[in-house]
Amino acid sequence: MFGDTLGVSTNYNSKNYLKINFAILFFFSLYLFNNALRTTVLYELSFYNIPFFITSFLYIIFSFKKGNINYLLFYMILSLSIFISLEYVFLWKHPISFLIMSIISLFLPLLMTAIIIDRESIMQGFLKFLKFYNSLIIILLIFGVIDYISGSKIQLYLANNFFKESQLSQLIMTEYYYYGIYRYYSFLGHPLTNANYFLVFIVLNNIYSKINKKYIISKYLIILISLFGLILSGSKTGIVLGILANLLMIDIKRNKFVLLFIVLVATLFYFSPLFQQNLLARFVEGIETGDITTGRNTLLTDLIRYGKEKPGIFIGGGVDYSREVAINLGGGITNFEYPAIMLAYDYGIVVTIIIYLIIFIIPIVRMLYNREYFIAINFLLISVMVNTNNGIANLGSDALAQLCFLIFLFNNLVNRNLKTNNA
Repeated sequence: MFGDTLGVSTNYNSKNYLKINFAILFFFSLYLFNNALRTTVLYELSFYNIPFFITSFLYIIFSFKKGNINYLLFYMILSLSIFISLEYVFLWKHPISFLIMSIISLFLPLLMTAIIIDRESIMQGFLKFLKFYNSLIIILLIFGVIDYISGSKIQLYLANNFFKESQLSQLIMTEYYYYGIYRYYSFLGHPLTNANYFLVFIVLNNIYSKINKKYIISKYLIILISLFGLILSGSKTGIVLGILANLLMIDIKRNKFVLLFIVLVATLFYFSPLFQQNLLARFVEGIETGDITTGRNTLLTDLIRYGKEKPGIFIGGGVDYSREVAINLGGGITNFEYPAIMLAYDYGIVVTIIIYLIIFIIPIVRMLYNREYFIAINFLLISVMVNTNNGIANLGSDALAQLCFLIFLFNNLVNRNLKTNNA
């Protein structure tokens, strides 16, 4: 019964339909043509990820017709989506555009986590997706190196010509002219977005190699690419999680040289001007000010001490209500950054609990139930990363959809006992 609820031991009728087409479509719609890149061509319409809407909607319908669905989870998410939609209509009075964004960046991503397919299909789709993803990360790093060597010329060009008049453009200009600390803003967006991409790069290659007993690309290249990319991105959380993810690829008895290589590379990066003048400087500043989280914990402390507005139990204040609460605290910070707090104020505590049940509790329980501890640890690293910035709580962002795609992938990778009839 418990296994059936988690979708791990029930018979499902499935075709190998993730092998090529959908793997490529999800890569392009979620990771390549993301909201930052869409800004360069669609401007205000960039908040609507139409390619993902079409891809995910068709994939969910196709899976539902084939019976490849965890029905309990599916109807729970569908009920949640209807409840939030009713709040839009009768309580919040938001424009219809907000509801459309919720369908694309909240409802459909969550529904994807209920899809179940056979292990052969998921592995073939995983391989196809990973080949495209690795190529993107290599390109991302090459542009980052050129940008750093050239004194931020690429990101300044993006700010002036492609991201112009957007918040991303303003952030690039502020970081460059006011703070003077290098952080890699890329064609894919914010430094934290880049850091997440590099962390996912390590995690996916680790998991694929664990299952297939071989790496698509050299593990030494993975270490170099990931550490260099994370340092360029300037994410303190990202670099710590990246080092932990790299350490997971080591079997100390058989891979002592890999451990030595990681230590050597980390040491070289530590003494490099890039690390000393960027991440280390920000670490030191955080320690001196008593808040290593760049203001996140300070705002949280202010909320506990002075906050008069509490999140509703069943009903939230609506989209971006959490930002209003943060601004009203008067600390000069406009965002809590912690998604759980933002979602609680926007949608209510109960809705937030259900969302985290879907995007964290059920997946981790499923992994542990199937004794897939390696995948569970890597999933924890991703979860920590996405819960230390506001991405998955931002309406119109691709962050939650990207996370739910990974959950969909991990859910099906752990289903070793899943029996299918490939018609």
